[in-house]
Amino acid sequence: MQKLYRNQQEFILNPSYASDYAFPVLPGSNTVSRNPLLELVKYLCHIMLLCKETILEVRSLRKTLLKIFEVREFDRSSEFTEPGSNLVISGLLCEYCFFMNNIDFCQGGTTHFSCAKCQRSFDYTLIQEHLIYKLLAEIDSYLTQDLRCSRCHKIRQDSMSPHCDCSGAWEGTISSEEVHKSCKIYKQVAQFFDFDLLLNALNDIYS
Repeated sequence: MQKLYRNQQEFILNPSYASDYAFPVLPGSNTVSRNPLLELVKYLCHIMLLCKETILEVRSLRKTLLKIFEVREFDRSSEFTEPGSNLVISGLLCEYCFFMNNIDFCQGGTTHFSCAKCQRSFDYTLIQEHLIYKLLAEIDSYLTQDLRCSRCHKIRQDSMSPHCDCSGAWEGTISSEEVHKSCKIYKQVAQFFDFDLLLNALNDIYS
């Protein structure tokens, strides 16, 4: 691993090889790290930790490997995070066989969408309309959400009280960060699959 890390540090700065170490930009991608080997260590250790019989050994190995990257064991950058998110349309009705399909745009890497039963292709305009409807529904949920107490988590019952009876501040049940993250996934999907209608809808939202 030390040799691989030295090679990475040497070649990643070379414009001729930089693309070999770049993470692919796929729909739902969450990885923002610039250190592919560190991500590899995190993924491998996360998988090995699934075995309860070797937890102590894997933790020791993980700590040793992280030292190579000068990352502490409990540092935030050492934590495993899901490499991707999901964006699913549920219950998409096939107009030929009337089979209900579920499509995950962040899995599989295919650019062709067809019915799981009859294999007939879906209309791209119809797919985009479903995505736009789903996107607008998420934004509407954010704008019309209930407020809750940050301390006791009681839902606000009126529109006048400046704070909860327990003196806790009101906060939203859906954060703006969640909405921005969701919109980012929609944008990745729109750009990857050339969904112009969806991309235009996103541009209208941010304009």
